[in-house]
Amino acid sequence: MSYGISTTRGAAAAMSFCFSLLLVTMLRNTITFLRGTFLNLYAPFDSIVSFHKVVAWTALFFTAVHVVEYGFNFYHLATQPTKYLCIFDTIVFRYEYEKLKQ
Repeated sequence: MSYGISTTRGAAAAMSFCFSLLLVTMLRNTITFLRGTFLNLYAPFDSIVSFHKVVAWTALFFTAVHVVEYGFNFYHLATQPTKYLCIFDTIVFRYEYEKLKQ
């Protein structure tokens, strides 16, 4: 499936980070505490809602990439010959087994 798996997993990792960052950006007590520290000189905690929106759009982008890449993976999997789809040499389904018994 070449680059499909790595792109899908990369987008999933980015989504995981973005969705956890979405929650952290809206913790009011934590943001209020951080405003009183020296970090307020380096990070604009007063515009945290705008940052929350940027992270949400980024998460939406990576979600779309993840879904599209899963579509490509499904296409690649569906167009492979059946002998490459299973790790077993022979598969006997129940209806075939009943035919063999007769």
